[in-house]
Amino acid sequence: MAKETEQVSLPFLNLGLFIFLELGYIPAWIQGQSMMAWGGAIVPWVLRYGIRMIKLKKDQINVIGLAVSMAIAAQTHNLTVAMLILALTPAFIVAFVKSNEKKKLFRDVIFSVIIFLFLSANIIGALLVLKTNNIAMPVPIDLKGIALNITPNLVQRNHITPLMLIVLIITAGLAIINFNKNKLNFWLGLGGASFFFLSTKAFPWGITERLLPFLKTSFQSPSRLTVIAYPLLLVSLSISLSSIAKRKNLRNIILKWGITGLAVIASISALFDFQAYLHSNTLAYLDNNVVVLYSWVYKVPKSRTIIREDMMSRNQGKLFQDLANSEPDYLPITKKIDSGQIVNIYGQKVVKNTDNFVRKVNKDGSLSLIWKQKKPEKNYCQ
Repeated sequence: MAKETEQVSLPFLNLGLFIFLELGYIPAWIQGQSMMAWGGAIVPWVLRYGIRMIKLKKDQINVIGLAVSMAIAAQTHNLTVAMLILALTPAFIVAFVKSNEKKKLFRDVIFSVIIFLFLSANIIGALLVLKTNNIAMPVPIDLKGIALNITPNLVQRNHITPLMLIVLIITAGLAIINFNKNKLNFWLGLGGASFFFLSTKAFPWGITERLLPFLKTSFQSPSRLTVIAYPLLLVSLSISLSSIAKRKNLRNIILKWGITGLAVIASISALFDFQAYLHSNTLAYLDNNVVVLYSWVYKVPKSRTIIREDMMSRNQGKLFQDLANSEPDYLPITKKIDSGQIVNIYGQKVVKNTDNFVRKVNKDGSLSLIWKQKKPEKNYCQ
């Protein structure tokens, strides 16, 4: 993504990359194997096509490249695609206004969209099934509570340290102040700052979730917007530092080393903070009084050490016999149920009655569900 700008020197490219690997959802894969981490890793690859549009290259739209990269993102994480569309739309508008070949630009985008829809037909079909059937949605989340928060000594997907925040503010400031000198960097800095603002508690998410309650079960976490904000801001940082480094006067030398030093200290601090965070999670795992860190557990054994023994057991099904989660995300239901009640209903109707049913996998791969009942009447499997 940074190379696409053709304005970044190698040392500052590596600095931006180092910070990128420490922030937001990328390290979340280590923490909890979040698929948003894979989406976040694909985002810079796709955003480079937005940079290509703004730069007004001869072939502004790489039809196949854009379609394939978006399709891979769709196969990996649906929500990432929605955010990428939000990010690429302003780039297309800027390119369309500035372009002298508007018809070609519009035609290439249409071709790219058609190819993307063809490559993502299985995902689109699944989403249509989801929307046209009674499906249990994920547990509703308080959007304001999961928005990005400023927290000393904690770098996590929902948190950012004050020092790293200062680096990002300086980055956006440099891009906006030097609007006339570098239009591309301006759009990167402005776009990154906008998505970053939307991801924080500064945005009125409390009002937003009251007006659009479906966001609590579909979008869930405003901090997810950082998968767009961080790449844009870090590329902008690399461009600004590369530009400053070319000017050899005392003011720019001080500015270069000052910002670079601050960014290095912030990134090293973030690295140690995240290691400390992982260490605390390990200690929690070894604590006999702790079951899990992030989950809605309905059934759990009295002796917590059993869970740890199950996780190391050769009998891979033992854990699911002793521990039952109650997050029925996307399971079929017979009628519309409020998402806030779905966890308790699933626990009472399914988890609690699990011993009353016999489940078998047949030789042909089909599934059998067997139970006893006193009267011959219809029963719905929920």
